Amino acid sequence: MRNFVFGALIFFSGIACVSDPTAEQAALAPDLVPVLSSLAPGEEYYAPQPHRDHPYEVELSADARTAYVALRGDEAEPGNELAVVDTASLEVRRRIRVGLSPNDVVLHPNGRHLVVLNRFSAFMSVIDTSSDEEVSRVPAPYYAIQIAFNEAGTRAWVTNRWLDSVLAYDVSESNSGLQFSLRSVPQARLRDELRSMPGIPVGQNPRGLALDESSGRLFVANLPDLTISVIDIETDREIDTDGNAETRDRRAPPGVTRIPVRAPVSDVVVIGRTLFVATVGRGTGHLPDQGPDTDGDGLPGDGTPNRGFHDLQNEIATYDTRTFEPGVRYTSDSIVGFAGDAPEGTPGLPPPEERIIIGAVPERLIAVSPSLLAMVASGTGEVSFYDVDGERLTARSSVFVGLFPYGVALDSSSNTLFVANRLSEDLARVDASGIVERSLVGDVSGGAYPGSDAEIGELVMLMTPLFSADQDTSCEHCHRELGGQQRLVTGEILASPFAFRATPASKNLLRTLPWMFENFLDEKTFAPQLNLMVLPGNFGPGAPLSEYADREAFFVAKTSQYVGRTRSFGDSISERPLDFKAMSEMLGLAMMVEPRLLPNPNPPDTFGAQRGKALFNSAQTACSTCHPEPQFALSTHYDTNGLPLEMRMLSPSTFEGLNLDLLTETAKTKFGIESNRFGVPTLRGIWDRNEMFFHDGRAESLLEAIATPDHPALGPGQRGFNERDGVLDIHGGTSHLTPSELGDLIEYILSLE
Repeated sequence: MRNFVFGALIFFSGIACVSDPTAEQAALAPDLVPVLSSLAPGEEYYAPQPHRDHPYEVELSADARTAYVALRGDEAEPGNELAVVDTASLEVRRRIRVGLSPNDVVLHPNGRHLVVLNRFSAFMSVIDTSSDEEVSRVPAPYYAIQIAFNEAGTRAWVTNRWLDSVLAYDVSESNSGLQFSLRSVPQARLRDELRSMPGIPVGQNPRGLALDESSGRLFVANLPDLTISVIDIETDREIDTDGNAETRDRRAPPGVTRIPVRAPVSDVVVIGRTLFVATVGRGTGHLPDQGPDTDGDGLPGDGTPNRGFHDLQNEIATYDTRTFEPGVRYTSDSIVGFAGDAPEGTPGLPPPEERIIIGAVPERLIAVSPSLLAMVASGTGEVSFYDVDGERLTARSSVFVGLFPYGVALDSSSNTLFVANRLSEDLARVDASGIVERSLVGDVSGGAYPGSDAEIGELVMLMTPLFSADQDTSCEHCHRELGGQQRLVTGEILASPFAFRATPASKNLLRTLPWMFENFLDEKTFAPQLNLMVLPGNFGPGAPLSEYADREAFFVAKTSQYVGRTRSFGDSISERPLDFKAMSEMLGLAMMVEPRLLPNPNPPDTFGAQRGKALFNSAQTACSTCHPEPQFALSTHYDTNGLPLEMRMLSPSTFEGLNLDLLTETAKTKFGIESNRFGVPTLRGIWDRNEMFFHDGRAESLLEAIATPDHPALGPGQRGFNERDGVLDIHGGTSHLTPSELGDLIEYILSLE
């Protein structure tokens, strides 16, 4: 399907601007091919879906008269254009063709050239704003996410999701535009060097960047890794942040510990000597003073006052940019007062002056001025403003800007913000007085969003707070970008409050019904999950939301407001009122219609991957028995070999003798769970999955998941979990494989689409 060539000649020789961008096409690797849905016409739930452009990122021209909006599209139908918008009239003048799935657009400090990062293309697009034309394509790895320039415009840094690294460039100008030269960095991973793409290793799925030239440091937000990497921009090395050479983060260079935010890190920005971090709550759901020490503070429990989904607060954390010491961590303004929340006076509850964060799912931060910070909250479609005094924040105001906002740009001459709204397909302009004007820049030819049953479910999935009691919690809190994160969670279905679960990815669920490891959840049983976010006790006389007579009245009001209707479309399932039950069914539907899998950049045709494929399908490993093609999964709905889907308790860990795998009797009755039923999660898309494997997350890498204890392939500090009660090879036959063969097997698994 694709030809992959990874060499210095292909990627990084002759990187120069040319007037004709097609002249370099022969030197560029091909675009990645999107992963299409396996849901075929005629199947249950199938319905044609409206095409969407999904505006994602926005940047302004030097004179702020033009906004450039990246139209990223979605995973199955990626876009390849920028919308050119007049900032005064908000009218779209034209579109500029760029690479596939444009992901970031940033103005170079020279004020003339825009640089566009393209997720699914192996190049960055350079746009000349004097002509609004693409003038060159700079070879770059797939999955470039964000770019930052120094003030002089001579250096650039690019986060890369595929390689978990930051690529450092020297940048120069010529008559024809910009020239990029990749810097050789001292700590590059071997896999990056082999592909001629040496980057500075950071945490998993790096995204946001904040450059502080006064301290010579670059701060990198590692979204699901729950950490911030700090890079010395003179040496291109990651800095140790705890001052202890004996400690080290997983897969970090020796002696390097990253800033432990202990929650997904969406974005970072520096104001003065303070690093402001868009994140969420640190809790895992454990009781405040009982159970395992899950936050590493030496005390039982995790110290948070709430439990379950009510632990998922929205926060802005602060750190000193020189010492990396944490400061105040501001949290949600609705942490108390609703059913399930902690009552005022609960030990460990932050004081009111720290409970000021407005909106759910902090996505982006932008310094409007040295004394004013703005936060984009994608979960509630808001931009909120905070006065800044050193590290101290004071809430000022909040405005609704559209559905699922992300990208934001500032016209500093008037303190006007421009925000790209991914779901409502528009661009919002927010002036200094808080007045919001919106104009379409995307595609609504198939009707305004949402325009189908699946899109209603997508709205609930991505913007759950709009349909929750206190607009505080969402699916996105745990499933960032529909994936997982590097922390364990608990669930109310578990019989022990001390049991852990790793967060699964919410992708490619069509052929793996029912879902979850225990194989109990399907497309019609999301009501218990949604119930935790909109408890009936929050409605009625005397309840916090007493203006609604009951929960159904609340849903009528909210679906009318945000969906634009109170009945479903009836295209995927029969038409019905959009009450609580129907909205939970729409949520399940959204996870099946689109696979949401990202195209895999790892080449499947290398010698190592081909050797690994032979091992995978061999009788000696038996990997394909439990992970058969094409879904590489097993469930009660997908069991091509007719295997008995039962096994004993899997987790070897216990807490004070408790079996941590048991479910409550109520959960068994409610979900109709069979005794010891289980499912085998899919390996599709595992290349991009958070490295925390098995249902309890005890394996921190694929190697640990498939290697037997003491296997020679294991490195220092690694454990092999392929055994049970001293019996080896319970998770595939691997004890006899050499380290090289085990490496080939992993290379093949990481190449699966």
